[in-house]
Amino acid sequence: MNAGARSRFLGSRPAPVLALLAVLSGCAPVAEDLDAWTQQQRAAVKPALAPLAEPPRFDPVAYTSAQREDPFDPRRIAPPESPRPAATERSAATPQALLTRPLEEMTLVGTLRSGAAARALVRIEGQVYTVAPGDGVGPNGGRVVRIDERRIEVRETVRAASGQWTERATTLLLQGDPK
Repeated sequence: MNAGARSRFLGSRPAPVLALLAVLSGCAPVAEDLDAWTQQQRAAVKPALAPLAEPPRFDPVAYTSAQREDPFDPRRIAPPESPRPAATERSAATPQALLTRPLEEMTLVGTLRSGAAARALVRIEGQVYTVAPGDGVGPNGGRVVRIDERRIEVRETVRAASGQWTERATTLLLQGDPK
């Protein structure tokens, strides 16, 4: 850079520019020191990894159907037969809507009692049906097991998350009843 260019570059205030150049020139040895220290640390560190263990040996076992149960037997995946009340004229004439609609779509709108006999009024899509203990309800083979003034108790056989068949109790509350 010639003298004329330098004076135009520095302008009338050379002091700030010279101070900046002095600061920047002082950083070079520090950066070199940092690079040398980093390389030294990398060379000093030796990763200590334990060798991997040998994987266990897998010995296949021959399957003989005479010794074990057939895993594809349909009886293993079918729901167990639960004891059902004896079929009556009433259960044979259960309306199809009660057997095919989920319990969540059913609403208990009232109960009737005559002596020991109890009946419940269940609404499905605007249609009201009468159910009694032992009647089938819901698509999971549910049965009405108890009717009182404010609720119907239903037991269903459903498949749990584990794949096992289990019995689930569901309660239909009277419409508008908080509990």
